[in-house]
Amino acid sequence: MTTPGGPVTPAADRATAPIVDLTNACLSKFNEASRLETTEGLETTEGLETTEGLQNRLADFNLWVDGVGAIAKSGLSLDSRLRLRPNDLAMVKTVLLMLSDSLDYYTGLPQASTSQHHALQNIDSAMRNLALIGVAIRRTGKASRSRRADRTFNPDNHPEFRKYLECVLLLRPTEDGRQPDELDPSKLSALQRRLVDANLRRRHQFLLAQRRSRGRKRAQGQHLALTTIGSSINDAPRKDSAPIHSLIPDPSLVQPSESYPKGKDPLLAPTISGFSRASTAEGTLKYAPTQQYTPGATKTQITSIASNTEFPEPPTIPENRKIFQCPCCCQSLPVETFKNPKLWKQHVVEDLCPYTCIAKDCPTPQLLFCTRNEWEVHVKKSHLPRWQCPFCDDEDAKQPNMEAMEMHLQTDHKDELSDNSVSTLLSWSTVQTMGITTCPFCSSYGPEDAPDLVDHVLREAYEFALRALP
Repeated sequence: MTTPGGPVTPAADRATAPIVDLTNACLSKFNEASRLETTEGLETTEGLETTEGLQNRLADFNLWVDGVGAIAKSGLSLDSRLRLRPNDLAMVKTVLLMLSDSLDYYTGLPQASTSQHHALQNIDSAMRNLALIGVAIRRTGKASRSRRADRTFNPDNHPEFRKYLECVLLLRPTEDGRQPDELDPSKLSALQRRLVDANLRRRHQFLLAQRRSRGRKRAQGQHLALTTIGSSINDAPRKDSAPIHSLIPDPSLVQPSESYPKGKDPLLAPTISGFSRASTAEGTLKYAPTQQYTPGATKTQITSIASNTEFPEPPTIPENRKIFQCPCCCQSLPVETFKNPKLWKQHVVEDLCPYTCIAKDCPTPQLLFCTRNEWEVHVKKSHLPRWQCPFCDDEDAKQPNMEAMEMHLQTDHKDELSDNSVSTLLSWSTVQTMGITTCPFCSSYGPEDAPDLVDHVLREAYEFALRALP
């Protein structure tokens, strides 16, 4: 095993090399291929286009390296984070080895040859898989990132943003209008304060991700400056070797008559096309069997609220890019995410977790949710039910707890107990309530927990969460 810039690793030990070495090898080969293209390919239009295409792919790879922390310092590196997940570690290494082999083959081809186009497709296939792996890695670590963000969260760190959010809530539409001296934060209700705090947490997570991305880029630049141009891993195939199979096998890309070097069978990595939901964090990377990646239905539910809400437009993607960085969370994503409106909206939803608990006296107000279903499950599991006698119509119907309700039934409803067991009557007495009678954003009101009112408040809270995007 080697360290960047250290002694050469035998070819037989490629699979045991750490991700940081494999990544640096790919970076060196990208730079070498770009150098050769620059010195040998400037005489033709095809050469200029190929050089630009290779530089775009190098930019894509740098985004991936930054996004997953492939060459981050010890303890934060991808090697460290995947050390207890050998299958995931092996998968990342396999794709990096395939990218390395593709770059070797590409570099050894004559300029502007037909095979060079096929070699670029192999590189693109590897890059696409790396991008999808990066998304999976980020999803499996979502819970731990949220915990780390909560540890550093200070609601007083964003006074201007807090003031803005409070103004949005206090400037409720009225017939007579509002005067500036009426914007008193002490007038905020408990739910309004919770909504402000939730947006401060969301903004904190985005700013934290952006700060970490800047730190990784600085560290990556310093790391590359200390790394020699020569690869620290001797994994170059023989000069007469044929291109490796594409990660997304395509018979048109591999000629049946071509052979591979002795002892180096083609490495095949599965193409990822499906992942676990963001709420199933800290498991292994989820991926489907090898198949062509196509944008499709996502695992996390896009609700009717999301489908009817105006989301920010995705950034404009330069031509010939396979990976691009989200301007909000700084995650490196496949370009399909930005080009497909559903995938872009899905990404924003998973990052933002736009549902805040609007039920009264929430025991865990810091929790945020991606879907309405997740929030409803939270209410059922975490919020205590109200005890209401099924036989009384007045205030006596409400009891503070199960013991008081049982005493009420035994004292005032002996006849009913003769026909039904206490456990049956207690089950009839539990009522799950949220205590919603007014909207915290406007003057709307209605009967407690009226479905239309709950839907209205959820929609307003959802749109309010979008204000947390940086």
